[in-house]
Amino acid sequence: METGTQRMLARKDGAIGWMTFNNPARHNAVSLDMWQAVPNILDAFARDEAIRVVVLAGAGGKAFLQMGLVNRVRPAAELEAYVSQYAQIIAANAPLTIAAVKLCAAEYAKDPEARDLAACQAAVDTCFASEDYVEGRTAFMEKRKPAFRGR
Repeated sequence: METGTQRMLARKDGAIGWMTFNNPARHNAVSLDMWQAVPNILDAFARDEAIRVVVLAGAGGKAFLQMGLVNRVRPAAELEAYVSQYAQIIAANAPLTIAAVKLCAAEYAKDPEARDLAACQAAVDTCFASEDYVEGRTAFMEKRKPAFRGR
């Protein structure tokens, strides 16, 4: 996928979109052209109904970004395979549920007085009223993997 800069890489692997910050000489410090590319990459991923998870990565193996959220440390040789496997687990969930979690997380990140809790409740209600909810319960009772369709 063309990003408009060599310092941002984007690719699709099944249900996973990979966005790589490619500035290893500066420990992936984000430059203006990189920041400008991010919305276009994310918009392209959002328009692709097959993509359910987006992974942010840093090139070069020495540094990622100064974001601070780390929940696992893996040897470099194992990292991409581990992340891909983890992302596949997330992507296997019902699309409406993934969307609801993302919406609720975004609302939670806001100041309490700015949160739209009604939108969160509506998203949850939509999940429980969906065909995917019925499919999930049916698959559980039949001891099989669910086939979610986003409806």
